[in-house]
Parts: sequence; C-alpha cells; structure tokens
Amino acid sequence: MCEVIAIVSGKGGVGKSTLARAAGLALSRSGKKVCLIDLDMGLRSLDILLGLQDRVVFDLADLGEGMCRLKQALVRPRDNENLALISAAQLRGGEAIGQVQLSRVVKGLKPHFDMVLIDCPAGIGRGFLNALHVSDRAVLVSVPGAVELRDAERVRGLVRHLGLADPGLVLNRVRPGDMEDEHFGLKAYREKLEGIRLLGLVPEEIPLGEEGAAGQALETAAFNLAGEERPIQEIRRPRLWKRLALAIRG
Repeated sequence: MCEVIAIVSGKGGVGKSTLARAAGLALSRSGKKVCLIDLDMGLRSLDILLGLQDRVVFDLADLGEGMCRLKQALVRPRDNENLALISAAQLRGGEAIGQVQLSRVVKGLKPHFDMVLIDCPAGIGRGFLNALHVSDRAVLVSVPGAVELRDAERVRGLVRHLGLADPGLVLNRVRPGDMEDEHFGLKAYREKLEGIRLLGLVPEEIPLGEEGAAGQALETAAFNLAGEERPIQEIRRPRLWKRLALAIRG
C-alpha cells in the first residue's frame, strides 16, 4: 500500500529538498519504489540535486493540466529504476497546480509506488496546504534557531489542525552546542514540540557528502521516516586531533 508523505518546513533553506533527495535515494536503493514530487513551483531544485535537469521534458503543471501522460512526466535516474521524479514547473507559480489536480496526480501514482514524497514549498501557503490535503502524514524539517523554532511550532499546529498526526522532526545543521541549548537547540525543540518524534539529527558539515557524518545522518532519517527504527547518533565535538586537522586544512 502506497504511503504519501509531505516534507514541510516553516522557513526556506533548512534542508527540505536535501532530505527529500536523500530519502528517495536511500529508500529506492533498499528496494522500495519511490516517487518524489517537487512542489516548489518556480524554484524547483530536485532535478538538479538528482542530476536530472537535462532530462525533464514535462513537469507537474503539464501533468496537472493534462498536457502529458503520467509516464511522460516521470523522470528516472538511469541507474535506479526504483526512483522517479515529477519536477516542479520552472517558469510558473504555485497557482499552476491546485488541490484537485495534485490529488489526481497522486492517485495515479499510488498503484505504481510504495512511497510518494512531496517536497513542499517553504511556509504555510497554498502549496503547503494542498500537499497536506493529499498526504497521509508529514515530516517537519528545521534548523536550530529562535525564528525557526517558532515557525516549526506554527507548522506543527497547522498539521494537527488539518487532521494529520504529529509530524516527525528532522533537525538539520546541528552543532555540538545545539544539543543542550535551552533557547533554540534540541532541548528547546523537545520542550516546545512536546511529544514530537525525532527522526534525525543532521550535523553541520561542509562539504555535504553521502559518505560523511551528515550523509549517514540523512540516511538514518530517511529510514526512520519510512517507519523503521534506526538509532540516532548524538552530535558531539570532534576530538582534539580531528579539530586540529580541520583547522590545518582551513
């Protein structure tokens, strides 16, 4: 049975699309058939993150308006038949796809996939509401910060108001000092979003790669998102020798 999950955030730039990409890759490589929908009309990014930007011919708006068949809008990596992407429109805004159209698209996908992950636009506008109306549950992505925490509270409240269960939480770009911060770190998130299920802690890491600590943390979040129970690693200060090595490398 296909499950539809909306990946949401109150603020932009917190790593929502990065999580969607990581989840799509990790879960499809494990054998699940996964479709990613980029709902960020006019600001699409998943096609680039997946290296598929040169292969997108039809987008979500085209599909919603009946200008193409479902099969024509699905773009797949050449080395991964279990993963597919429906890209957002690049030159059109959120009005290009409504709730009825999105619902029809998702209904068409369900017989062919185990999971549909919707990468929502940031904020609580039309795209966010449309996605939640067609989803079974939501995952909230945030980063440590006072403004981000307040926005996360607002998003969680709206998810509940629309009748969905509490969203899972992925906290991104976490530094060791954020673990116990009482104002906007993990401790504050747990207090303000009492009862929310933590799916992943992703350390701040540059560059971000699949083999590094952040990549591994994203993979853990992906499997927890899918309902598995994978342990979440705490984020600690690196040992002195590693800090020195990083300092020398600049």
